[in-house]
Amino acid sequence: MPDIATAVLHSDESHQRNAVSRQRHNHRTIRTTSPARLNILAPAAALALPSLAGVDTFYEYIDGNEQILSLLRRFAEQGIATATTKEDILRLKKSPYKFLQDSFHSWLNSQGGLIIDKNITYDVSISTKYGSLRDNTEEGNNKPALVITAIVEECGYMAVRPVLDMLEKREKGLGRTWYEVMSQACWKWMCLYDLNAAMRHVEYEKECFENNREPIGDSDEPDATEELPDIASELPKYLRKPKKITARDIAKLRRHAKSHNVGALVRRVLEIHRLSLEPKAGDCLEIISAEFDYVSNPSVLVVMTPNDNIQGSFDVEAQSMWEGSPEPCLAVAFDPESPTETQAAIRSLQTFLNLNRELSLLIHDMDQLDRKRTNQ
Repeated sequence: MPDIATAVLHSDESHQRNAVSRQRHNHRTIRTTSPARLNILAPAAALALPSLAGVDTFYEYIDGNEQILSLLRRFAEQGIATATTKEDILRLKKSPYKFLQDSFHSWLNSQGGLIIDKNITYDVSISTKYGSLRDNTEEGNNKPALVITAIVEECGYMAVRPVLDMLEKREKGLGRTWYEVMSQACWKWMCLYDLNAAMRHVEYEKECFENNREPIGDSDEPDATEELPDIASELPKYLRKPKKITARDIAKLRRHAKSHNVGALVRRVLEIHRLSLEPKAGDCLEIISAEFDYVSNPSVLVVMTPNDNIQGSFDVEAQSMWEGSPEPCLAVAFDPESPTETQAAIRSLQTFLNLNRELSLLIHDMDQLDRKRTNQ
């Protein structure tokens, strides 16, 4: 959180002592006339600097951020940050902020973070830097809300054509339904780079050439439209027309939830669809979008086959991705002093993570099926 300042003070456990040693000599001394001698060294004293053993060598200063304590309280109520052991209590006393960070990180992993990281890389954070965001804030209450954000750093990859063909062989229209349910469910919570995104990119570049505007690609020659990928020509016929998902389509998927070979893939997509219907409480992405350079990066690149025209279109657009500051794909605001708002925001984040976990497991299952098919 940007408004937290820490100061670290290290002290060495060194002792400073003054000591005087004297030796007595038993011999005669011949004295000559000389000035009187002055004893300028004080006699040895029994006092010394006290030992610093046991004094804390780390100090943390949190400047004016009462929200940390409120957030700790809310996280404890949600079971995210709990001090149940002596070690936990010591860590909490030493650094509440570090304890909060570690607890949040552990909770993210428990919600599928380790599985997601194998396919998609997100930067998930809780911040106050967006100021007062809540559109339902009472008049005169300008206290900034906390915002949970998830920003895509590296996207996943999915080649779906083999699965779609296999599903179409099982029942006509099943592949198309599986694809549309998966795609439309994901788009409710994140961005994908799929056939629709690729076709929008091609249309945009054609428009740029026709209006003599600079396109996204490298070439700005008038005849460069001939080099634009033909996305539609590579699509199977059953995907060339978009389809709006209906209850009948979901019922079609459910009939195959226990089918041999494809049942696991169907169940994954049904779970993704179920999770996508959960409310996104505290959504503030539209409010903070002006603070970013461009729209969210895609969470997953969905191609038909490796190195097809969809991937070629992505490669062109990727030249400008990850430059500047992309929007988060998730942004939910809440007041940590409100148990209801905090619980709703955590529920939104939990849904987002669970959906990404199922999507990552779907990618894994598809890879396993492809390896099995290749080895046969």
